[in-house]
Amino acid sequence: MKSILYYWGIFCLLNIIPSCSTAGSETDLDIEEIIEVPRELKLSIPLINEKWIYTEEVDYEFEILDGNGDYRAVVADTGTDPSGFACVEGNKVIVSLLDNSGCSVTVWDKKGKSAVVYIQSTHESLNVASHFYSLGVGDTVEVDNIDFGVGKPYTIERIKGNASEINIKDEKIYVTARSLGNTYYKFRDKRGTVLSFTTISSLSFELDESQRTLSFNAVNSMSGSVRLKWGNEWEVVEKSEKIIQRYSLERPHLAGGGLSEYYTFFIETKDEATGTDTFLLRNNKNEEVTISITI
Repeated sequence: MKSILYYWGIFCLLNIIPSCSTAGSETDLDIEEIIEVPRELKLSIPLINEKWIYTEEVDYEFEILDGNGDYRAVVADTGTDPSGFACVEGNKVIVSLLDNSGCSVTVWDKKGKSAVVYIQSTHESLNVASHFYSLGVGDTVEVDNIDFGVGKPYTIERIKGNASEINIKDEKIYVTARSLGNTYYKFRDKRGTVLSFTTISSLSFELDESQRTLSFNAVNSMSGSVRLKWGNEWEVVEKSEKIIQRYSLERPHLAGGGLSEYYTFFIETKDEATGTDTFLLRNNKNEEVTISITI
């Protein structure tokens, strides 16, 4: 009896083992997954490490040849004003440049694949020079040489200072200096190219060899200059900078070329500060001048 039961158990076990093995194989096949490998992002232009692509136009286009879809393009933020902007239409990337310094454009897809393109334009409309106007307090000037970028309509933004005001009448621009100080503006053309525009109402002094001290009152965000009518190789040997944003001591460049015969001490005051700053100037003969500025 014991032998019969023993062989009966062996028989059942041999029938169970293949049955379990077959079921396991079917389960493995059911849960097997196919892993999709992201496609590399390929553009219609060669990607050479940090090499620039140059164009003579204000807009530049290229194609996305391969990738993973849902494309977007972003222009790198390099300062207070954008150097360009980009959009994607289907598989086409359109980059609009706003200045002649160029821009870096990164193209992304939904799988996180990216490619960077560096583009610079030589179009003459992007070669914009800053404008500076020096006005006496109460003076008004018609600005008749504003013609930059791709043209009107221009927008005007006050950036800093309130010493002057700008009015537009009959499409002409008029600037009036209301007080001492510097006022900074940004003009933008209809595409977004920026022209920096500054009005300056400053104080100016001259010192001859008999005058070795000078004290004057200033206001915030203001420029001033002191011309030294004698001496050579002047330098600043002592200074304080509680109210002074920047200063320089130099022989200015003349409009017709060359350098001025005299040294000039230039200052620009801070936007918000009060107190007195004193500068000690000395030339190559050890002659000294003391200049004090108070806000």
